[in-house]
Amino acid sequence: MRKTLAIFLSVVAMPTVSHAKLEKSMKKDCLVCHQNWLLEAKVSSPRLLTDRTLMAGDKIMCLTCHDGSMADDRLTFLNFDKHSHPVDVKVPEDMKIPKKFPLRNGKLFCGTCHTPHSEVGSQDKLDYTFMRFKNTDSSMCIDCHKNNTGHGNHPILADTAGKMSSSIIAKIKSLHGRVGKDDEVTCQSCHAAHKGQGEHALIISNKNSQLCFVCHIKEVNSPKHKNNMSHPVLVSVDSMEVKPAQVRLKLGSENKVECYTCHKIHHSADKMLLAESPKSLCVACHVSEKTVLHSKHGFADKDACLECHTAHKAVGADLWGRKLNDKATAYAVYLEASDADRMCISCHYPGGEAPDIGTISHPTNVETKFRSLPLKKGRVACVTCHNPHKWSAVGAPESDRANGSFLRVPEKDLCSRCHPGNCACKKGVHGAIDDRNVLGETPRSAGRCAACHVPHKAVGAYLKGIKGGEGLDNVSSFCMACHGEGGIARTKVMAGKFKDHPIDVRTKDGKVVTCASCHNPHSADPYALVVPVEGDSALCLECHKDKNLKGTAHYLVAKSESIEKNGQCSACHTPHNPKGPTLWNRKLGEGKTINERQCTSCHAPGKMAANLTTGEISHPLGGKVETDAVPAINQKTGVPGEGVVDCASCHDPHGSAAGKPFLRVTNRGSKLCISCHKTEAAIKGTVHDVNGQMCSACHVPHQAKGAFLWKMELKNFTYPNGETVDRASSYCLTCHSKGGVAENATVEYFFHPRADFDIVAQDRPGRKGKWPIFAENGTEVERAGAIACETCHDAHIHGKTYFLRNKTVAGSICADCHGDEALIRYMWYHKKEVRQSTSSYK
Repeated sequence: MRKTLAIFLSVVAMPTVSHAKLEKSMKKDCLVCHQNWLLEAKVSSPRLLTDRTLMAGDKIMCLTCHDGSMADDRLTFLNFDKHSHPVDVKVPEDMKIPKKFPLRNGKLFCGTCHTPHSEVGSQDKLDYTFMRFKNTDSSMCIDCHKNNTGHGNHPILADTAGKMSSSIIAKIKSLHGRVGKDDEVTCQSCHAAHKGQGEHALIISNKNSQLCFVCHIKEVNSPKHKNNMSHPVLVSVDSMEVKPAQVRLKLGSENKVECYTCHKIHHSADKMLLAESPKSLCVACHVSEKTVLHSKHGFADKDACLECHTAHKAVGADLWGRKLNDKATAYAVYLEASDADRMCISCHYPGGEAPDIGTISHPTNVETKFRSLPLKKGRVACVTCHNPHKWSAVGAPESDRANGSFLRVPEKDLCSRCHPGNCACKKGVHGAIDDRNVLGETPRSAGRCAACHVPHKAVGAYLKGIKGGEGLDNVSSFCMACHGEGGIARTKVMAGKFKDHPIDVRTKDGKVVTCASCHNPHSADPYALVVPVEGDSALCLECHKDKNLKGTAHYLVAKSESIEKNGQCSACHTPHNPKGPTLWNRKLGEGKTINERQCTSCHAPGKMAANLTTGEISHPLGGKVETDAVPAINQKTGVPGEGVVDCASCHDPHGSAAGKPFLRVTNRGSKLCISCHKTEAAIKGTVHDVNGQMCSACHVPHQAKGAFLWKMELKNFTYPNGETVDRASSYCLTCHSKGGVAENATVEYFFHPRADFDIVAQDRPGRKGKWPIFAENGTEVERAGAIACETCHDAHIHGKTYFLRNKTVAGSICADCHGDEALIRYMWYHKKEVRQSTSSYK
């Protein structure tokens, strides 16, 4: 009875639905929905299951069919209360619903979007059956949700045309999502009003960013989809050393980063749908890098972190988003920069947006054993010293680099992190430098290393931070910037008349000598030496191994505290500002040659070696060296070379103790003497080779008793008239007289008349060369001299004629002057009977 009445009433009521165009079994179709709510609107009965009046379009009314109990073609809304479009909710005040969409008491209800009386009915077999209007390309959604489209919202329709692959489209449809007629993104690509599987009527839950992954699989970096060129998701912020309590953004379960942590699908103030402004987004999580906003890397007029980084599709490590242009690439190649360094170079190249680091900069892309600062794969990189996100003192003056900069630690403490062995210089000779370097820094503000070095824009090798300096090698030119002309330490070296220790030369083992061969500028040693010199001069002997004087008379360490302190070599030599050639360290003495002046600085009366002087008569110096056995000495350098006879021609002051007295060639058998005096070697085996002594029988090189380096005390002789015999003849008569070693070969009448003659030393017929004549003191003269024993005799040449200069009678000495009378005069020359009382014989 009840059902019949309901049908009747519904049929009666039908004419009021004037706009309906139902063509199938109208009674049946109407009663499906109207049979219950018509009665309940008018009748109240205790037999009814509910006393609530059901209104047309009420949620419960719709669910009487759409709850899965009907087996026809109607949809089933299993998640209606949980993941479907909301109903029975009041429309927000800021949301303007078009009048064509009815509300009930200001609230949304099913009839807001649906009506069975729609002109677009099920007979059209359309997806939008019973929708009030066609929802082509989500047009109905957009009518109400206009503020969810356009700038600040996920792009849809024309903005996405042609951007989805067929695989993504298929995936959306498999999740009951829809795409536009031209395969564009629509509202229904993400939302399903009645079949949602996630919050906000999403086609799939966005927990763990599942919905985002449907399309954006290439832009994610998750545990399942590794892509280091995108920001990681589904990882806990704890694992990234970020404290969850500090994060201002929305995190997923277990404090995981989700896509929606950084992005808002709707109502973002940013075109990239960022959850916060570009300047504050990154630092919302990365709190420790927040100080970057107060630095030059904050880019006041730009997007802060996003100027360098990009969350997706980065071009380098650490989400780097800047590509190198041609100039930056060439600069990176020149600097041999690693991939990590190229991030910095993308701005810091000549002509770039930021200052470049110069052509000489701290090396990167090199291995180091130190781990006190971060490395890139065990290698030094720009970020080893610099933290590009952290300004170490917010608001610090730009000039105060020691307290405010992108350095990981203050500059004054930075270098020591990797170079601890070089910090001893603070206590060494270089610890007192306080001058400004090429960057205008002082050691007081920028650290002790800044006295000599700068990390960037250096002006020379080894990060040279001082202008000036010349040298053939990089080390020496560095040192000479201070120690050369015009430098702050110019008086330390190269300030004297004579040259310092040579550099830019090769040692015997092929190494190039530089300042660093002897000095370690980072040492605490008073002279910054690499090896001590005290006592035995170990440093000097590193190269001059054959110059060790220990055990010789020249080992003078015990002679003074100064020599003990500065080493055995310092007795004679100093590497810098010497007083003479060969790095001479003593005040030069008297003498004609350079070696003589050096030697007499000790070997002279009143000096250290006063007991070993050369005497007033010594071997002549300055002459030509006639042999290869001993060297000539260069008078500018004081060492063997193009030069003359000097002390070091015969003596090697660094010779061993076995070579007494420091002779270059042993003089046993007068070997040293005859190496030069080869002609005089003819006396060997003659009567003048007394006891096989050769030269030493008559001569000594030093402390001689007379000319010709005479060894013996000379006797005084007089002529018959009482005059003193000339000195030249005295050398012969000392032996060839009574009591002499050659008294068996005496010459009783030995003088030649001279008073009445003006004798000239000149060439004579029959002989090449002059006959020597001598003055009273025994020196050879050219004129007005006397004929002495040595005029006719050469004591070193023995022939059949008893040491006469002419070895044969032909062309004899006498005939040269006396002609035909020579024989008579010669026969009677040494006999008493021929001596006359004339003045010529007195």
